[in-house]
Amino acid sequence: MVINESMLVNPNLLKMKKYSYKIIFILLFCCSIAMDAQDDNRNRIKALKVAFITEKLDLTAKEAEKFWPIYNESDDQLFRLRNIELRKIKGKLRGQNLISMTEEEASKILTEIEAIESELFSVKRALTTKLRNVIPSKKIILLKKV
Repeated sequence: MVINESMLVNPNLLKMKKYSYKIIFILLFCCSIAMDAQDDNRNRIKALKVAFITEKLDLTAKEAEKFWPIYNESDDQLFRLRNIELRKIKGKLRGQNLISMTEEEASKILTEIEAIESELFSVKRALTTKLRNVIPSKKIILLKKV
């Protein structure tokens, strides 16, 4: 008896394979749409934030021209630290039970958190220092209140 390849392949397996590719494609498509929506939301929030801060600080055109590049650079750094770096740590904590965590692991995570918090403070301090040369101190304090 001669056995050819078509006899070895299960037709149901071929159908499943075909549908799996379609499902993977649909999932990837949905993920890309969700990521675009997040980017759109972030851009919309940024635009509203610019309008709000400009109005509250009563920035002149000359002040705004110097203020926004400095502020945006710092804001991007703060976003990265808060929403990327701290989320990584929170992700680690979600998967681990504090009760079963060793003291060494807890200490390491705490050190990472302290480093990020220190970097957050440094970015905020640098922003204040740079803005002192661009806008009056009263407006910097007002920015901190907003």
